[in-house]
Amino acid sequence: MRDQDSKHEPYFSDSDESKQADHDPLFDSRQSPREELDPRIRLAAFAVVFICSVFFIEWGIQKYHEYRANQAMKEMMADLEKSVQASAAQLRATTERNRREAERKHLALREQRANTSQGKWLAKNCADWRRAHESLQAPTAEAEMKRHCDLYEKYLSTGIAATPAGK
Repeated sequence: MRDQDSKHEPYFSDSDESKQADHDPLFDSRQSPREELDPRIRLAAFAVVFICSVFFIEWGIQKYHEYRANQAMKEMMADLEKSVQASAAQLRATTERNRREAERKHLALREQRANTSQGKWLAKNCADWRRAHESLQAPTAEAEMKRHCDLYEKYLSTGIAATPAGK
């Protein structure tokens, strides 16, 4: 038993080699302690990092707001362009409708004037002088045809009938 008692087996090795192998160099107490920075320098470095961080955050926020403003402006311009196009199309449609209505009224008024006794008399005179010009081919017949047909056309356009004798 004595052999076993004298034999003392440590749980951890007592050798210097194993102590060096197990030892962590970061926490080595034999190393010289690292010199710590002056608190003022650390505070200044922290302040610089903080200020730079705030600056870059503000810059990023500003760029984001610029982007959003540009997007909103593009959307407004697109909406405005659509609105202008719709208004222009509506204006063209209204103008075309008004033009057709005015033309219809003008044609109805010409027809109404042509059906009056004055219009029928002027139309008959124009037709008579046209036939005379076609059959005679005389310069006088051509001049009278132009004069009577112009009077008829003026009456249809304006409603004012000038008598042939007055010319």
